[in-house]
Parts: sequence; C-alpha cells; structure tokens
Amino acid sequence: MKEILVMIAASLAIAPTRDIAVQGSPVAGRWRVIWDSAVRDDGRRVIQVVRRDTVELSIEARGDSLVATWRNPRLPMPPDGVGPGAGIPLHGRLVGDSVVLTGVPPAAASAARRGFSPLRRLTLRARYRADALEGLVLSEGAQGPLVPRRFEATRQSR
Repeated sequence: MKEILVMIAASLAIAPTRDIAVQGSPVAGRWRVIWDSAVRDDGRRVIQVVRRDTVELSIEARGDSLVATWRNPRLPMPPDGVGPGAGIPLHGRLVGDSVVLTGVPPAAASAARRGFSPLRRLTLRARYRADALEGLVLSEGAQGPLVPRRFEATRQSR
C-alpha cells in the first residue's frame, strides 16, 4: 500500500511540470491573417498603408516548438511543392501569450531570377488572446530590413 501511495504522489508531482506545448499549443490551427502588405514610408517615420491582403497561417505544435506556414491562398500550389504558392515555412515558440515565428523563403533564388526582389527573412511577433493573434510582420529584403507591418489573425480551425 505504501508503494502505491508513493507512486501516486510521484506521478502527481511530475504532472504539473509538463509544458503546455507538449499537450498541444493553444495557437495551433489554421488562421486567416489580414496584414499591411504594401506600405509607404515618407522618411519621417509616418507609415501609410497602401494595401491590405489576406494570407493563411497554419501552425502546428511539435514538442515545445511551433512549426508554421505563411501562404498566400491566391497563388496556386506548385506540383513539386516548391515556389511562392507553397508558402514560407516558419518555426518558433509560444512563451506566455507571445508568439514568435521566423523563417526563410525557400524560393528566394528563383524569385530573383524571375525579377522579384527576394525576401530573405520573415518574422512574425504576435500576442495571442482568445482566438486572435495581433502583431507585426518583420521582414528583410535584398536591401535590408523592410518597414514593420501590422497584422491581425482570426482562427479558422484547430
């Protein structure tokens, strides 16, 4: 009997220390993102939004990490899974209510060959609240960091 009580006490002591991401992250799922895709900087730190676009953000929990894809649903998915329509793979973490996801587009070299300015890095910094994400898209192009852009996301599915 004493051995059983010791095993129960040990299992209860271990259970609360498990990370929430191991059990499934609250941010995992498919998100509809509306973001400032085109902005104009007047040089005096006044940013004017020129265009807002919608993209999909799919997030999975893998252990204590997040794996995601930032994808424009209007671009066709390429047959080989490589190219702009495949999206940008991201990875990161959820710490408290802060989400940080970072990735490098796999098709930057092919974009440059087709005359597009290659995006070298994409970082999403957001706050998670109830089924919503709000934050900034931080990106870096061939000439360096681009103007930070706002985004809001609503959950489409878990």
